[in-house]
Amino acid sequence: ATNGDVATVTTRDGLVALLPSSEFYAQPFAVGDTYQLLLLGSSPAPVVSTVRPELVTAIYAGLVPELRSGAVRIVSVARAAGVRSKVAVAATQPGVDPVASLVGRDANRVRAMSAILGGERLDIIPFHPDPETYLMNALAPAAVARVTIAGEAATAYAPAHQMSAAVGAAGLNSLLAGQLVGVSVRIEPDSAPVA
Repeated sequence: ATNGDVATVTTRDGLVALLPSSEFYAQPFAVGDTYQLLLLGSSPAPVVSTVRPELVTAIYAGLVPELRSGAVRIVSVARAAGVRSKVAVAATQPGVDPVASLVGRDANRVRAMSAILGGERLDIIPFHPDPETYLMNALAPAAVARVTIAGEAATAYAPAHQMSAAVGAAGLNSLLAGQLVGVSVRIEPDSAPVA
């Protein structure tokens, strides 16, 4: 049921919760549609969300044994709900590939996640403690030549053939990469001479 900017939803276990329009990306929705929901709070009434980055973390925890065991951890998630998410991961134990853990054999885990999230694209990024290396990783699938970070601003220099991939459709790749790392990102053409 809907009432202006808030819908009432019933969870599988019978909990009746409020879903504000700001917490839902797939409008319009119909009675009987099924969504994964993140419980935000229960006072004074339960409130749920389909847009928060924490939802990606929670769903992945149910799919990936390495997350449940603690061998892998999700460091950060940047999300444009329903469109694309970037998930930064790190291993906590030697010999574990955190990216492969979330992608899965033949990409089965990342495909399952995408299906659960309504076709949302997921980029799994290896975390790195060096912010510049981390940002270069976060800009994947683009291959940037170099990155400079000054405070909360970063510039990524991309070869001409990688410019559109670095920026992404509607600027989404660079925006999510910046959110993942915690900087605002400007993409510039790489004019460094070729050695």
